[in-house]
Amino acid sequence: HWYGGLNTENLQKAHEVDPTKSILGSEACNCVGHVVLQQDGVSSWWTRAERLSLDILEDLKWWAVGWIDWNLLVDVNGGPNHLKNLCDANMIQDAAGEKGGQPLIKQASYYYMGHFSRYLVPGAKRVQVSNTVEVEIPQVAAGDIKNGAALLFEP
Repeated sequence: HWYGGLNTENLQKAHEVDPTKSILGSEACNCVGHVVLQQDGVSSWWTRAERLSLDILEDLKWWAVGWIDWNLLVDVNGGPNHLKNLCDANMIQDAAGEKGGQPLIKQASYYYMGHFSRYLVPGAKRVQVSNTVEVEIPQVAAGDIKNGAALLFEP
């Protein structure tokens, strides 16, 4: 479960108890009482997807053999849910087209999950890498304007 953060030290301890047993990550989602479409700003949309992806990557790094998402599809209110803890999901059903103009809205997390399922195939091996490059984001300069719009990527 995702309750209380990444908890990688607990995954290591669980593996040490019996390395022959499989660990399966489960039930990670963003539950804040609504879906991301009701929030302002695209950075929140991507940040929530990045948090789910980080959870998957950390689980896999610490002995998990797979990962199960809690919500694949919810309505525009984040439900239904038997406990009324309304959550986000990879896809949002918007039957009336009120929020996204179409009946099925694919969230940023949908595309992250697509990469995981497409490129992490059974039998894949993890390669240890380290990043020693530190890069500061340069300020946008006049030459960075293309067709009247600045090219700016938020980290």
